[in-house]
Order: sequence, then C-alpha cells, then structure tokens
Amino acid sequence: IDGLADEFDSTVFYPSSLGYLYTDAVSKKVSKHLREVKVAKENNLAVEHFGGLPADLYSNIIEENFTRFLSGGNYEIVHFQHLSGWSTFLLPLIVKKMGKQVILSLHDFYLLCPELNLIYSYTNQRCGKKIADPNDKSCVYCLGTKRYNRYPEKAAALEEYLLERNFLIRKVIESADLLIVPSNFVKEKFLSAFGDFINEKISI
Repeated sequence: IDGLADEFDSTVFYPSSLGYLYTDAVSKKVSKHLREVKVAKENNLAVEHFGGLPADLYSNIIEENFTRFLSGGNYEIVHFQHLSGWSTFLLPLIVKKMGKQVILSLHDFYLLCPELNLIYSYTNQRCGKKIADPNDKSCVYCLGTKRYNRYPEKAAALEEYLLERNFLIRKVIESADLLIVPSNFVKEKFLSAFGDFINEKISI
C-alpha cells in the first residue's frame, strides 16, 4: 500500500454494492493521479436503520479498512461528502487523530437527526427542532415510527441511541477544520444546533 502513496494525489472512496466479488474493496485508476475505491457494502450490513438508511454508530470493519487505506497515502485533507452509508461516525475522528485536515459537506440535516429532512411523521411537515432530542417525546415518537433494527430484542432504547449519536456528532463537528453548507438556511440550522463556535469554520 505504501508504494501507492506517491502515485495518487486524490482518491474517491465510498461504499458500494460489489455483488458477487468476495473482497473488502475494489480500486480503479481514473486518471494519472486519481483513483476510485469502492468499499463493499455487503461486508458491513447495518443493524440500525431509520427511514431505510443505515444508522449504526460504529463499524469495526469499516474503521479498520479506512485506517489502513489512509495510512497508505500521503493525504493531507480528507473531504467527507456525507457520513450516511458508512454505519460509523468515527471516520472524521480517525482522520483527525492521524494529523490530517477534515472537511465536511453538510448537504442536508443528517448530522442533526437520523431523519435527514427533519420531517415529523405525524404531520408530514418540518418539525422545527434544532436537533434530535432524546428528552423530547415528539422526537422519540417520530423516530420510533421510522426505526428498523435487525435484532430488535437486542436494540438499545431509542433515548440511549440518540444520546450516544449526539455525543459522537458533536465530536465530529469539533474535529472538522471546514464545514461546507449549500445555503444560509442550512448554516443557520447548524449554528442553532451547535452554537457560534462553528461560525468561524462554516462556509457557503
């Protein structure tokens, strides 16, 4: 892996179905200094889901593969377009621990709530909440209607899940060197949720 460090300047790395291929990932050279790496979704079947999206907080296999991949390149910056689909929130924290810069693009409200559009299930309208709150009965009700766990008898209480999720997401936001948002509206939603400390690193 170390031998590739000087060959590729940039790599696009994302989860994808690899079908019949029995491997953790496949790599393709796209151009002289760019490669594409697809990580097998089949090796990381999520247990927790909301609205059909995988929602696990941790994944040993993804975290280990990602760390090995990152160790093999001279990457100074890692830009996350989205954290949905990875079934772990630790990837930005791994990047930061390895001394690299973290950029997050916030295309929607996934880091505020597992319901990434903030739609309240009872009214089918925007809920108006700052962030999914484990102490808010309407949040617990809404997410409860959209939750699917492959092992319900072992599932943590939704309130416990949200406490852990919110703790990890705050760490993710703190780890970011730059937060990119598509509009002032999205910027204000995240400022409302996390406070003015992110104002200096959020950009439209």
